[in-house]
Amino acid sequence: FLNASFQWERLQFMLHHEAHAAYGFYDSPFDSALVVTADGGGWDGVFNVYHANRTAGPTFVRAFAMDLGYLYAVFSRTRQTASPADLMALAAFGAVQPKWRQTIAQAVAGGQGKGARFNWHRYIEGAAK
Repeated sequence: FLNASFQWERLQFMLHHEAHAAYGFYDSPFDSALVVTADGGGWDGVFNVYHANRTAGPTFVRAFAMDLGYLYAVFSRTRQTASPADLMALAAFGAVQPKWRQTIAQAVAGGQGKGARFNWHRYIEGAAK
């Protein structure tokens, strides 16, 4: 049954976060994007950054050692009316915020190597202005 149902030569192995990045990107209207994946775990990290385009798909940029709850807690501090859970739910309805691009790009470029750590509070303060 499976051999008749799948085109095995078209199947591709993907890491956990790479699959999240691919789905998020290919489901978006963008031709290229910085894609951030964050969740409670996976064998390839908890918070990863990819650059994606329609030709190459997602390309790994960097992994950060932080968990999803911490990320939303830090971002929610910029909006006194939103709890981390509310912010997580509302993120699905988000749009590109041009004024945040440079701040986030600097945060991503600021670490060194896989598992790099950086001070989110410093960068979020700039993004909230």
